[in-house]
Amino acid sequence: MRFFEQARDSEPLYAAAYAGLGDSYLQIGYGNYLSPGESFPKAIAAATRAIELEPRLAAAHATLAFARLYYDRDWAGAEREFRRAIALDSAYAPAHERFAYLLTVADRPDEARAEIERAKRLDPLSQAIATDAGFVLFYGGRLGEARAQLESVLAMNAESPAAHLWLGRVAQRENRLERALEEYGSTGPLRAWPPTIAAAGYVHALRGERDKARGALATLDSISKHRYVTAIAPALIHAALGERDSAFAWLDRAVAERTHWLVWLALDDRWAPLRADPRFDALLARVGLRRNVE
Repeated sequence: MRFFEQARDSEPLYAAAYAGLGDSYLQIGYGNYLSPGESFPKAIAAATRAIELEPRLAAAHATLAFARLYYDRDWAGAEREFRRAIALDSAYAPAHERFAYLLTVADRPDEARAEIERAKRLDPLSQAIATDAGFVLFYGGRLGEARAQLESVLAMNAESPAAHLWLGRVAQRENRLERALEEYGSTGPLRAWPPTIAAAGYVHALRGERDKARGALATLDSISKHRYVTAIAPALIHAALGERDSAFAWLDRAVAERTHWLVWLALDDRWAPLRADPRFDALLARVGLRRNVE
């Protein structure tokens, strides 16, 4: 970010510097290293300025589209920007990769798989894109294919944190809870990431290990004292513990903070303990989603 800022400051009309800065803020927000309010608006502002300076800059349109998806939850606006990015540069792999996210959220799994496959062909050595292909298959309900795809990432890099994380999600969906914990424990630097802590805490709750689940909640609270922690993380653990009121209180906070994890509410099976509660459908409506998983 500092280098992009230096480039912008040395040449204020350099569109690529704004595009790079916007994508940096986007990734920091997506990774939960800054709160949504601190990161996504800056990503939008920088990408918008890049487009003002160079309207045909595909990377800036892709950044803006991703922010429209995750922060604004403007599905139509996000799709327009993704399609614009791809029209401007069909070889820009991240545009196809991120468009697959939107199509997955929109419950258009065949289109999502087509886009992520295009991204893989364009950048066959990208571990991030290969992992996201597993992520798309997972949310499309193709667990065996998702597992095989993620294992192919480990063939490239046996220590891939994200591949282990998503293999944990696959194992959890298959009710192989011990294996899920093993995968979460193999995520290296992501073991201390709030979404991973929440994922493991959720499994401990499912296994009846309530003290360990509460330990995960305590860890999240401790981390929140010095950096942003998405409200989705404690909400998940409370849901697994059967503490619905607490889970919904945290979900209300997640809506207020506009955490990007909200876009997965309808697809993430971990919210199953809350789905029978009328508050869940009301929450989906507030986020702009509909129930598409039973």
